Amino acid sequence: MTETTLLCVTCAVLRRLKEGEEPHKPLTPNVCDWCRKRVTEDLQAIPANYANLLEHLTPGRIGGERHSKGYESTPPLNIYALSLMGPGEDTPLARLSTWAVDWSFSRGDPEPEHDMTIIVGWLVVRLDWAFSSFLPIDEFATDVKTITRSLRPFQGRETGEPVGNCPRKSGDERCNAPLFVDPYVDTIKCQRCGMEWKRREGQWMHLRAQQIAAGVEVA
Repeated sequence: MTETTLLCVTCAVLRRLKEGEEPHKPLTPNVCDWCRKRVTEDLQAIPANYANLLEHLTPGRIGGERHSKGYESTPPLNIYALSLMGPGEDTPLARLSTWAVDWSFSRGDPEPEHDMTIIVGWLVVRLDWAFSSFLPIDEFATDVKTITRSLRPFQGRETGEPVGNCPRKSGDERCNAPLFVDPYVDTIKCQRCGMEWKRREGQWMHLRAQQIAAGVEVA
């Protein structure tokens, strides 16, 4: 790599210096234009998708463990949605709040209120600074990507029709994330664990059998 190129710390892509642009200084991160756009758009979309979780917390919607008729009069809550909004250090709100505290300390700015919309807005207006001055920007970009993926099943109907929950088991726990099918694609993919079922290989029927055997919600 020469001084005529820059290496993006979030995607490892080299690009040539723009006219009048100087090579970044040592210990100063560089984020390419494509990653700046992606991270900004993903971060800005988080509050709306996070707000959609409230709808999925309503008893009887997709999610939770399936019970036989007559066992309970009220179906359980969507456990996956509940896990994203509940207490803990790994929820979307907690993770972004931690970054806000970190940026606040680095810049000497007051911390934002503990509210998703406020925190995201606070982070967005400081992104230009973070892209060029915040050393762990690659970790922040990865966190934004992870949060975006975790909220994708709750974006709305544009994600496709609901087809039950993911039956994949990791250790002693089921993934149990909501699954959706797009009428224009042949693959059902879990946005939480990455498991895929391909229609042309006859795996959609296997998915339903796996859901029934696992006792997760079946559409």
